Amino acid sequence: MNINTSFKLDISWSVIFKIALAVGLIYFLFLIKNILLVALIALVVSIIFNPAVSYFEKKKIPRIMAGILVYAGFLFLVIGVFYAIFPSIISETVSFSQNFNEYYLRYSNNISRLGLNSFNVADFLKNNPGIGDSILNFSGTIFKFISSFFNVFVSVVTTFVLAFFFSIETSDFVKILKNFSPKKLEEDILKSWQKSQEQVMGWFGGRVISCIAVAIMTFIACFALHIKFTVSVSILCGILNLVPLVGPILASLILFSLGLLNSWTIACLILVISIIIQFAENNFLTPFISNKIIGIPNFLILLSILIGGQLLGAVGAILAIPLGAVIYETLKNYIAYKKNQE
Repeated sequence: MNINTSFKLDISWSVIFKIALAVGLIYFLFLIKNILLVALIALVVSIIFNPAVSYFEKKKIPRIMAGILVYAGFLFLVIGVFYAIFPSIISETVSFSQNFNEYYLRYSNNISRLGLNSFNVADFLKNNPGIGDSILNFSGTIFKFISSFFNVFVSVVTTFVLAFFFSIETSDFVKILKNFSPKKLEEDILKSWQKSQEQVMGWFGGRVISCIAVAIMTFIACFALHIKFTVSVSILCGILNLVPLVGPILASLILFSLGLLNSWTIACLILVISIIIQFAENNFLTPFISNKIIGIPNFLILLSILIGGQLLGAVGAILAIPLGAVIYETLKNYIAYKKNQE
């Protein structure tokens, strides 16, 4: 018995055109991914500043003037904080440069107690004569560093300028959401947008609280153990806390190295304290803040960080929680809408 089966695939030109258009759009978005990332960061920044801008707007101040007041105020606040801590950082930097030989000897002595040889520059150059050519070409590396720094500076300025325009034109953004939303989902989408803004604000507040807490605890530990460069290293550890996973590890290694200038006991002790601080921050403070303020489960927070870090590196890991909160809120509202339809 022979069974002849035939399969006929009928695809209209309109379907082919839509598929080609979708592929072209995805490719175009891939080409401008860096621009989209800047725009995304600017949107998050604008959401953070929007409550302050709206507050001044309620006081009968035009929104554009309110935006200028808020962003200029933030700039002056950053300058003020920098001016307050800058003398201590400069003092500790000068002290490090002036006493570098002494610190190097201390480090060498503590390393040698374990039967290990510390790094010797003279021996390294003697055993690697070709390294001199690399040192001569170091000017090119410096030029690349300056160029990269300039690019980062331009990106930061562009981000804040774009965020400023997002802040003063927030009503236009809401109108765009309305125009592109289906009529029956319009109210739910606007509620999700409002809830997402609150979650981003909560995320930002949580990160600020966590970084300040880490910096303060590090300062207390370093001060109690008489570790050098207390102010600088505390601020650095607070900033590194912004970078998930890698930041805390790097902060612990820096503290261990500085503790080694005193003794192995101090080095091991500050390392243990740093691990305890990071453990408390990662397992108690951050999950508590994220769960209470942002409102998403802890395992989704960790999953968002891992996915963001894999896709966009450190920036993606930092932005992962607020973006994850937005996606979580959107999906939750959509599922609730589907259940109501049934």
